Amino acid sequence: MMNDWLEDIKVGDWVIVQGGGPMSRGKDTARTVKRLTKTQIVLNGTDTKFKKRNGSSVGSSTYYHSYLRESTPETLKKVKREQMHRNLVYKLSTVKWQDMSLEVLSDIYEAVEGGA
Repeated sequence: MMNDWLEDIKVGDWVIVQGGGPMSRGKDTARTVKRLTKTQIVLNGTDTKFKKRNGSSVGSSTYYHSYLRESTPETLKKVKREQMHRNLVYKLSTVKWQDMSLEVLSDIYEAVEGGA
């Protein structure tokens, strides 16, 4: 069966959370298992709980639905890199560039132009 891996899941295991609302489609995240109950999986870093029997989110709707995928070394590495990229893009979008000195801005510009 497709979700057999969920039967052996343990606290501390990495999983991939896939899906979500319209703004998070295609934006998988890597999380570790925080706690297990008889019927649910609770992850670190999110309030969403998942059903042990099939990995789908508890209380999901057609508008917002996410589910768990098994984590392999390859998918974990890929998803963590994508998460880091999204986080850096966000953090850089919130920088108050106007408060930086010309020298700092010039250095950043040179680094960006050199790495592009």
